[in-house]
Amino acid sequence: MAKKFVVDMTVGKLGKWLRALGFDTVVYPGKDLHRLVQLSRQENRMIVTRNRRLEAKLFLGNILILKENEAERQITAVIRAIKTPVASRRFLSRCLRCNTLLETMPRERIEGKVPEFVFHAHEAFHRCPTCRKIYWEGTHPTNMKKSMAKILGAVEK
Repeated sequence: MAKKFVVDMTVGKLGKWLRALGFDTVVYPGKDLHRLVQLSRQENRMIVTRNRRLEAKLFLGNILILKENEAERQITAVIRAIKTPVASRRFLSRCLRCNTLLETMPRERIEGKVPEFVFHAHEAFHRCPTCRKIYWEGTHPTNMKKSMAKILGAVEK
């Protein structure tokens, strides 16, 4: 079974990157540490944070406390800690906004929903069934995949 995460605001940017890698990741926006722990236990999610108070006061169990400040180093630390291979087929399979698995959309159903130049320049589209955001393979995903490959290469060293 794939790892699931809940990240707090101390590592909020990391949440987007974990989603980009295909991990089911909830970004917890609140400050109530008890609620964060409760969410983790209810949904069987590993807490990822920089908040040392969680380890000392509230939680014995499924938690990873990071020391790193930069998102790339945080991703490396998480991947090393969970000891779970990251499948490239899962890259960009989740909505970066809301975490839902994306669905492939026929090109003809996208017309008029994306800028015209995007529609004519791309063949493959994906859509989030929850928030309706539409994704396509432009420069941003290409650059993200390059960054992920670099990060995963660092994990293997």
